[in-house]
Amino acid sequence: MKCELCGKKKAVYKIMIEGAELDVCEKCAKHGKIISRIESEYDLSLPNHSFKSEIKIETDDDELVADYAKRIQKACSKLGISHHVLAERLNEKESYIERIMHGKIEPDEKTVHKIERELHIRLLESARTNAVKLSNGLGDITLGDVIQFDKK
Repeated sequence: MKCELCGKKKAVYKIMIEGAELDVCEKCAKHGKIISRIESEYDLSLPNHSFKSEIKIETDDDELVADYAKRIQKACSKLGISHHVLAERLNEKESYIERIMHGKIEPDEKTVHKIERELHIRLLESARTNAVKLSNGLGDITLGDVIQFDKK
């Protein structure tokens, strides 16, 4: 059985990381609390003959753009309306719209769609597909390929 974090070596320890039990190699065991040592003599895992060194991870959610407040302010000034008028048109509290326009809070999805319709702007962008370089070179994705560890 291979290490579930790096995928490179034989797993020899069962550890706990953030509430998840993982089988890991000796090198990766330092990232969690060791629960037990794995005493398996035989590796019953099936051989993997895939040799992809990169995979794509897709998410299907739309994300709020980073400069949403600036886009809303720009659209309001272009239309010549204040946050008071926008709040009235959206049927939302004026203080809520003002905090959104100043970037103090992120609007919920329902409010984002109302703003997009009223101001004729795009505040949501489709999530990108990220390519992940596999560390083990064997085509297996491991947790270590996707997450980043905090240095202790």
